[in-house]
Formats: sequence, structure tokens, C-alpha cells
Amino acid sequence: MKYVTIDNIGGSELNWTAQANASWITVSPRSGNSIINSNASNNITTVNTSQIEISVDRNGLIPGVFTSSVDITSNGGNASIEVTMIVPEAPELEISEAEINFGNLEIIKRIQVSNSGTGKLVWSVSNSESWITVFPINDSTYSENKEITVSANRVGLMPGSYSGKIEINSNGGNKLITVNMSVDELPKIDISPISLSFDINKTTLSFNIRNSGGGELDWNLSSNDNWILFVPSSGKTSTETDQVNVTVNRIGLSPGNYSGSIKIESIYESRMIDVSMTVEQPPLLSYSPQIFNFGEIESTGLIEIINTGGGILNWQLSANQPWITLTQQNGSVSSNQKNEISVEINRSGLQPGNYSGNIIISSNGGNGTIPVSITVLENPIISLSKHTLDFNTGLTSLSFNISNSGTGVLNWNIESNLDPWISVSSSSGSVTTDETEITIIINRALLSPGQHVSKIDITSNGGTESVDIKVESLAGAILSVDQTSIDFGNTATIGTLKIENTGTGTLYWSSEIIYIAGDSDWLQIQPAAGSTDNSVTLTLAANRNGLSGGQHTADIQIYSNGGVQTIHIYLFTGFKF
Repeated sequence: MKYVTIDNIGGSELNWTAQANASWITVSPRSGNSIINSNASNNITTVNTSQIEISVDRNGLIPGVFTSSVDITSNGGNASIEVTMIVPEAPELEISEAEINFGNLEIIKRIQVSNSGTGKLVWSVSNSESWITVFPINDSTYSENKEITVSANRVGLMPGSYSGKIEINSNGGNKLITVNMSVDELPKIDISPISLSFDINKTTLSFNIRNSGGGELDWNLSSNDNWILFVPSSGKTSTETDQVNVTVNRIGLSPGNYSGSIKIESIYESRMIDVSMTVEQPPLLSYSPQIFNFGEIESTGLIEIINTGGGILNWQLSANQPWITLTQQNGSVSSNQKNEISVEINRSGLQPGNYSGNIIISSNGGNGTIPVSITVLENPIISLSKHTLDFNTGLTSLSFNISNSGTGVLNWNIESNLDPWISVSSSSGSVTTDETEITIIINRALLSPGQHVSKIDITSNGGTESVDIKVESLAGAILSVDQTSIDFGNTATIGTLKIENTGTGTLYWSSEIIYIAGDSDWLQIQPAAGSTDNSVTLTLAANRNGLSGGQHTADIQIYSNGGVQTIHIYLFTGFKF
């Protein structure tokens, strides 16, 4: 603030007022008077002066030079007082954290430094403890935030709680930050077992890693021996136990004893596990025979697989032909031991000729191939579709098939010593892979009433077979028909045929249509078979649809235990143009 004196240099009373022309200027008092007093006896004149206080308020103003005035008006004249003020820059220090706690694990924290005032903030940092590191230790800023990195170094510190201070000094004020940290007991590597020994039969072992100290143990594994493999190769543990599986790779190593190690490391310490391994002579495949020739008859053989080396020989067998069967397809055999495997040959379904194949042996001690050869001779086998034909009381023909279930050509022959009431459609023939149908026909006219049995013997180059024949002939029945020919002419489609039993007993009959000339499948009989003690009328239906023009003929055969009748059927259709 500043003071201004107002004097009355005239006579009488001076009355005045003061007015500030800027809001940042304050005047006190803002009015007053000055009086001149005279003492004639003493010849002294006293002037009553006035004093005003002019103050400025820089709050809220930006840095710079401000100029204004205070106007004084009075009954003795006016005056103006020029007021000049400088607002300097005013930085103010602000920080994001007043306290930092690293706990027992964290090592880095960050503090934001900012200037909430004006101008340039210049600051520097110091700390009270050697385990506290700050960066940077000094800097400056106008308005942007700056970052201080605070690090805690627990190395070499005993377990416990630690506290320190960080002091930030600046031209905008000072700040004090409290820093707290705890140090746990250091992690400690504990392993079990402390050594691994792989004998000739071992390829995988394991060991355990445990943290017998405090905090978290961060461990890594390494080995300078490339035949030692381990999973996992790193890990972290606080209180749990980590298992490491170790595998040794003997491939490519010469027989002998090997020793190596696995190094377990953390940032605090390292430990070693000794590893020893024995590599014996590798397995070596030997086998016999070197070739199989089964010829025309043999169908079984024996393979010997021998391990003439060391260790375990693991082998697999396969055959490249379906007619070769192996009773065992894989196995293992120790040093100087052998496995025996049976080989079976199946010639069934093979055509006559020479065949060759291979038995392939693969193993961890080498591979091999055994050639296999066989000869398949012709071997026809006769087979019948039926071994019994029962003609009952009315049938006069039945069939069976002759086939070859073997190989080659089957030559067959039906013996000629047949009963006179039996006849065959073919008495000899040959068959390879197809079938031959043989029809047996019974002539009931030559049979006396009663049961009749017989046998048909079939000989072949593939064996002998026989078919039993059974026929029953009833007494007294005589077949008779009312007509032996029926002509449907040019337009008729329906006809009838009457069957009569002119004898005694029951007549058992059946019918068959045999197409002679023209088209086929145009005639139907209803009923087609039956029995009667007297008579029965059959309906004959002729279907002209789709028939070609001209004459069509057929025979109806009526078979029975009372004889056989033939009826000739005629039908004519006009030509289509």
C-alpha cells in the first residue's frame, strides 16, 4: 500500500473526495477536509492535513504491469494520482500423491507434479533413505504435468517394515511425501530329490521345486547337456510345490555312462541337480526265415523275431495281401530274446495260379521284408441248392441248382440208374462261378397209389451229392377235361374249362401255361390249382391289350394224381396299321 497527503495551501476549509478508477485499487478514506488555523499572538499558522491510503489487490490478475489512477476532487481544485502496479508470476506446486506404499512386492511408483499457479514452476527432489531412488531429481513446468519415478530397492535389506520421506522443494511451495515399504523373507530354492539317475529302462523322472523362504520364487531351468529335456522350464511359486518332468534322449548317443546337470536359478540364488544316464547297445533286428514258400499245400508257418542288440526291440508286422494272416502284429523283445509269430495262409476264394506277397517288419532296431509265395490249385466243390424235393400228391416238376463253391471248373454227372417215373432236364454239365438249374419231372401215370421215394446221385470232380425224391400217389382219382382245345377267336376274352374226377377218391391238380407261338403272358387261369372229388370249372381270361397282330397259341398242362391233360389255346388279333 501507499500513502498520499492532501494539504490545504489556501485559506478557509478544503473539502475533498478520492475516486479509484480500477477495481484492483482501494482508497481509504475516500473523502475528508483540511482547515488552516492562525494564531495572531504567536504569528503561527497551522494547516490541518489529510492522508489517504492507496492499496492494490493482485489476486486473480494475470502477471503483468497494470496502470490506472485515483482522482481527487475538491473545492480547492482537482488532482489525479497515477497508480502503477506489477503482478509478478506466481507458480504453485501440486502433487498427485502425498503417500506411497510399495507393499511387499511393488518396486516402482509414479508421482505427477503439476503447476496450479502461473509462471514457471522450478522444483527439485530429495529423499531420506538410500533404498529410495527418484528420477528425475529436478525439473520445471509451466502448465504440463511432469512425472517423478520412485523406485524401491529391497536388495540387501532385512525383512521388516521401512518408512522414508521424499521432499519436493520449489518456487511454488514445498511438499513432503511419505514412502512405506515392507521386505519379506527372501525366496529360497528347495529341490527334491537333488539328483536323478536314469538306468537303461528309464527315460522319464521328475523332481519338485518348493519355495522354503518368503515372497514369490520366480525360477528358471537350464542345462548345457542337450540330451536332458525338461518341462516346464520356468515357473513361479509362493507356497505350492512345482513338479518338473525330466526326459533323457538316448538317440544318437554311443553306449556308455553319461552325467550332466540341471541348473535352477532365481534372482537370489541358484541350485544344481545332478543327472546321470546309462546308454546301452541299441536294439538290433534279426528274423527268420528270410523267405516263405508255402507251395500248393502248406498253410501255416512261423516267424522268429530276435533282438541281437541291447535294450528293448519294439517291432510291428504287416502283410500286403489279404490271404496272409498274422496271429500277432506288434510286440517287444529284450536283448538276446525272441518272439514267435504264426503265419496263416487262406486260399479260399482265390483262383488257381501263383500268388506272391510280403510280410513287412518295422522296428526301432531296423526293418525287414519277408517275401511270401503260394500256389492255388483248382479245387472245385459241388454244392446243391436243395437236397430234398417233395412232389406231394399233385406236383409233377420241381427244380434245384448245382453250383461250384470252390475254384476251377466243376464237371458234374447225374447217375443213370434213375427210377423209370423220374426224368431230368439235363444229366451232365460244367459250372465255374454261375449255377445250373436241373428240373426233375415225375410221371405219375407210372406210379401205383401210395408213397414213393427215390434218390438222384450226382457225381463230380468236386465231390458227390444226392437229392431225395418224395412222391405221393393217391388211389382211384382219374383226371378228365371237358375239352382239349379252346379258341378265343378274334374278339373273345373269357373262356371256361371243366375238370372232372371220373374215378374215386380226391383228385389233386395243378396247372401250367406254356406259350407256343406269338406273344406271351396274355392268359390267366383262375383257380390255378386245387383238389376235387367231383368237378371244378376254371375261368380262362385272355388279355388282348398290347398284343401284336396275328395268331397266338398256348398249351395248358393240367397235372394231377389222376393223370395229365393238355388243352390247346388259340387266340387271333387283327394287325395294327
